[in-house]
Amino acid sequence: MSKRYELATLSLQMGSATNALPGVEAYVREGEGRLLGAWLAEVGALNRLVLLREFENDAEMLRERQRGLAASNPFGAASWLTRLEMESYAPFPNMPAPAPGAFGRSMKSAAMF
Repeated sequence: MSKRYELATLSLQMGSATNALPGVEAYVREGEGRLLGAWLAEVGALNRLVLLREFENDAEMLRERQRGLAASNPFGAASWLTRLEMESYAPFPNMPAPAPGAFGRSMKSAAMF
């Protein structure tokens, strides 16, 4: 079976990203899959946090998706969440897997994980 990827986009109330980040971090750490990247929107549609996660297979991704949909506090951010979108992707054959790295402003300086 092939790996699966998810882009979760959390639309947050204006100015609430720093309040939401600790809950998002805890939620992602206790769930399945592996966090590959996290971005806060600074241009375009603002007040959005985008998370890229990798899963070993469909079953793992679907369990995590169900956890998010059934949670009373999805991604630990219910107090600030205005919209939640989760998109699933399968890799193209023979494409290298996305590799985490530090690009742009440091995640630590953004109070990110």
